[in-house]
Amino acid sequence: MWLDTVQSQLESIVHFPESHSLSAENGEFSFEIRDKLLGPGARPSHRAVFSIQGDTIHVLTVRSGSQNALHPGDIEPPP
Repeated sequence: MWLDTVQSQLESIVHFPESHSLSAENGEFSFEIRDKLLGPGARPSHRAVFSIQGDTIHVLTVRSGSQNALHPGDIEPPP
């Protein structure tokens, strides 16, 4: 159930990807990163960090809300 909910939420990014806010860590990266909050219920427990490159959306990582902030060495840049 949790996985189905999260997968559906991830798929929804394609409709309006630029409507999602920039990640708090965006300024530390050489490319733009955005957040999509994920999880069932009113208080999402995770976030998908993604980047938009032309017509392609790259989900770079899915992280628990309790994890520390991202740093450039934590994720690979999109191709």
